[in-house]
Amino acid sequence: MLRAAPGATCRKRSGVGRGGSRTVGEDGFAAVALRQAPPRDNGAMPTPPRSPAPASASLPLPDFDAFRTAALARGFDEVVVRRWEPGVVLHTHTHPFAAEALVVQGEMWLDERHLQPGDTFRLEANVPHRERYGSDGATYWVARRS
Repeated sequence: MLRAAPGATCRKRSGVGRGGSRTVGEDGFAAVALRQAPPRDNGAMPTPPRSPAPASASLPLPDFDAFRTAALARGFDEVVVRRWEPGVVLHTHTHPFAAEALVVQGEMWLDERHLQPGDTFRLEANVPHRERYGSDGATYWVARRS
């Protein structure tokens, strides 16, 4: 069973929302954390939730060899670099493998989720999804498990 962190609001849905992370449960739906509830202060106005820091403001990206070594140690079969041309759209499809990826250049959308350098995504095998690549294309490193 998927559970939210204390104070988080969650809902079940079949896709990934903006800023949500996707973990597919046994029922085939994803639990998506929507927002952290702000603390209340004796009837005072609640503080608006903070926007997450952009990926570029977080820790520096690992190098490909470090990403590959870590993925293989976690049981993935292969790790590859995927480069996509600008404006490519892939309609709903599936893959026969599970994937964990790190976006390293450009931008893309996985269903409705916007991904930029430093963002990660995970898909289980045979999960329907759509992909769309930005005006500069995108590159990501992806670990695959059959």
